Amino acid sequence: FLPLHMSNLYSSDPGLVRRLEGNNHPVNCCALSSDGRIALSVSNDNAILWDTSDGVPVHTLKGHTNAVEGCALSADAKLALTGSVDKTCILWNTSNGTQIRTLKGHTNELCGCALSADGKLALSASFDCTCILWNTLDGTPIHILKGHTRTVWDCALSANGELALSASDDTTCILWNTSNGKLIRTLKGHTKSVDGCDLSADGRLAISASFDKTCIIWNTSEGTPIFTLKQHNRIVRACALSVDGRLALTGSWDNTCILWNTFDGTPVRVFKGHTLGINRCALSANGRLALSASHDHTCILWDTSSSDVEHMSMSFKALTRDMGSRLSMLHHEIVQALFGYNFFELLH
Repeated sequence: FLPLHMSNLYSSDPGLVRRLEGNNHPVNCCALSSDGRIALSVSNDNAILWDTSDGVPVHTLKGHTNAVEGCALSADAKLALTGSVDKTCILWNTSNGTQIRTLKGHTNELCGCALSADGKLALSASFDCTCILWNTLDGTPIHILKGHTRTVWDCALSANGELALSASDDTTCILWNTSNGKLIRTLKGHTKSVDGCDLSADGRLAISASFDKTCIIWNTSEGTPIFTLKQHNRIVRACALSVDGRLALTGSWDNTCILWNTFDGTPVRVFKGHTLGINRCALSANGRLALSASHDHTCILWDTSSSDVEHMSMSFKALTRDMGSRLSMLHHEIVQALFGYNFFELLH
């Protein structure tokens, strides 16, 4: 993590690096390259590639005929993928902003999409209750993943593309084997629609975000919940995991993102800066940068290692309480040493 900068102590949003403003409608989804240098945001009007170092748009990706709902970047950010209400995905060359190919196969609008780290596999999630696994080299479908009974809102791939995860309005997530398109197991634990999901790079951890105001971190090998993350007070639509799975990020319609420690399920800090709900979020590979996409028409790039004033204040209060207790005990010991009696015994 980056060192603490004292100037952040006096900022209203100490973790806010910059606000990306260019979409003219609610930002439905966002993606961040592994190194955090390239961002992608999609909206009802367009898709924009950003240079995060200065917040300047690099390319506007035009090709869909309707709202863009999902997006993804390959690990090296050389490829981008967008999914639209027009029932298609488009694979893009990010160096020049041109279309490589269009993926057609769904019978209803798309809600989300994902890319493997090397960009050779794509995954799309749809209102038609299915996901499709694609070969991006020729644009052909490899498997149609059928198992959900309602809309599939989001999807994710492990880094090597061997595992897929889907999140559905049927309140479940499904873990898939991409080599044969078979269902491995169904993750059950939420009580309302599951709108977001992600996998750690090795596929050992999964996270899901739900309308029940919680996120669940899962052990994918057993299909069991490890922690249920409860701090948001409105629906949670967004979630992401760092590559190593040590950090999780969640975004809610309470207008905040929360960074979590996945080892113990505790919140690390809260990010406040959006004026409307958060639809999707992303983390860089090392977890030092985060990106959130909001209904307020903006994305915000966050420094996850920056100080959090509220968190520091709480920690300081706890520290002073502890110091007060220790000083009180020291006072009692001094009284006993000087005057030969136990101060506590005088109180009874």
